Amino acid sequence: MPLPSNILIAALFASFLDLESVGILYFADRLIQFPLALIGSTCATVLLPAICAASAGKRQVPTPQKKTEPLENTKNLIHHFFFLCLLSTAAAAGLLAVGKPLVFLLFYHGSFGGKAASQTAECLAFLSLGLWAYIGNRIFASLYHGMGITRLPLYAALVSFAVNIALGLFLWKIMGIKGIAFSVSISAMTGCAILVFSPQNPWKFHAGQVFLSACRAVFISAIMFFFIHGAARHLMDMGLTRTGMAAGLAACVIAGIVFIVAGTCCIAGEDTLFLITATGRSGLSMTRLGHNKE
Repeated sequence: MPLPSNILIAALFASFLDLESVGILYFADRLIQFPLALIGSTCATVLLPAICAASAGKRQVPTPQKKTEPLENTKNLIHHFFFLCLLSTAAAAGLLAVGKPLVFLLFYHGSFGGKAASQTAECLAFLSLGLWAYIGNRIFASLYHGMGITRLPLYAALVSFAVNIALGLFLWKIMGIKGIAFSVSISAMTGCAILVFSPQNPWKFHAGQVFLSACRAVFISAIMFFFIHGAARHLMDMGLTRTGMAAGLAACVIAGIVFIVAGTCCIAGEDTLFLITATGRSGLSMTRLGHNKE
């Protein structure tokens, strides 16, 4: 489901508010696009081949020699799903933690005053709530199209579009620009839920497994949020110079990455071991391919 279509509707609703609302929504969307492009493209490049191979293995008829293959592929899919949830929720938690100082660092100058910067930070926070859904929609829609299932992504996009319009009409009168951003996030969540839990889903994710993976990812990201939020209050203080705030932002990003890696190793050891093993196999395959070309 394309995020720009929902942002277009959101901008239309924002045009009925004050003159700054469209610009505020635009700047918040620009900040969302960075992790969306970075994580979405990375996950698509890394996970799409592995998930397609695993789903293809699940569709094969098990033989006595490969009777454990479907179970192994199911586990692999859950591992992939966990890391997808972890990366997306960690990025959302990071934006929530440093959103306000980040907006002030980038946009607080000239005619873009403190009120507009604060509203942009609030709008960014509501858009960040649906970051995992934006990434999930992009990846799962590509998966369905690659497997020849084209109607389901279209159906999910239309439902999401309708939900965005309905919620936008309702929330913009109550919450203003924040309600418009919130409607975009909820509509993305609706589309992602349709793609994951549809009866046409060839991977047949078990709801309990998906819920457990999502809870672990959210738990790690929530702890990281409080850690980075507390650090950002000191490292990215509004009284610092832009150079000082930029250095504080870099420190928060590095600390967040270290925290996520450490937390994943402690709480999700099996998933981490799978990632290391899969990465090692991919590196070995690339090395062999390079030797063969030589």
